[in-house]
Amino acid sequence: MTMHIYIQCVKLSPTTLSVPKVDMMDKRLGPLVQEFKELVYPPDYNPDSTKSTAAKRKAEGAAGGEKRPRAEVPEDELRAHVEKGTLGKLTVPVLKEACRSLGVRTTGTKKQELIDALMQHYTH
Repeated sequence: MTMHIYIQCVKLSPTTLSVPKVDMMDKRLGPLVQEFKELVYPPDYNPDSTKSTAAKRKAEGAAGGEKRPRAEVPEDELRAHVEKGTLGKLTVPVLKEACRSLGVRTTGTKKQELIDALMQHYTH
């Protein structure tokens, strides 16, 4: 069932103490508000609860001291990215590793600086 409900929001001015006409809104919407709440919120939902019921995911390798494996791109694939102008699709760790493996010195660690250094390496 597709439901389209338009609710007019009333902005309360700090200088006027007007209150929205809650009774009128309830009369117009009728049971639609309750039906909406039942569709959106789970049965055990409590907005006043301060304790979260959602379980947090633990990071893989929760030891914390483990490093991620280096992201390597073969040189021929890297050259193809340079020729196509698609180095921007690579991530910063991949670009850093490519610079390290080729012995390219960079002045910074920003993505564009790494791309410029690799472009210069392959064009000269």
